[in-house]
Amino acid sequence: MKKLLVVFFALALLAGCGGGNQAAKKDVFTSIRDAITKNIALRCEYTDESGNTSINYIKGNMIRVDNEVEGKIMHALMRDEKVYIWSDDSTDGFLMDMRGLETSDDFKMGEDVVHDTEDIIAKLESQNKCKAEGVPDSYFEVPNGINFVDWSKLFQQMGQ
Repeated sequence: MKKLLVVFFALALLAGCGGGNQAAKKDVFTSIRDAITKNIALRCEYTDESGNTSINYIKGNMIRVDNEVEGKIMHALMRDEKVYIWSDDSTDGFLMDMRGLETSDDFKMGEDVVHDTEDIIAKLESQNKCKAEGVPDSYFEVPNGINFVDWSKLFQQMGQ
């Protein structure tokens, strides 16, 4: 009877440890794509060839990039097939349909041109500096108080 009790206690202890292990495994991912599939929010650091660093947040199919450019804190938000770009010290920003990036060489991450979110994910994967992090939903909302000019329309008008 004592042996049975010891075996039962050992099994219960192992089962308890396994349950705790499950909680630890919920934020385990093998790649950024894997994290997106598992709905794990990420914080990724990226340093370009010039030493400039950006913080990138990924949640689902949305990406937010925060970095400093010429002394200004800049933000880019990619969601709903659009890119929104603004700075902390201005009420003006711009937006562009992401399909317009396919033919543009204007958006870069370091020296490399970025055409879509897949290009950004590939760059972040190359440095492997992502970790699971609880990212507030507000990081992925288009900010209020910013007047976004639609550059997609401007480019269309210029091309006519």
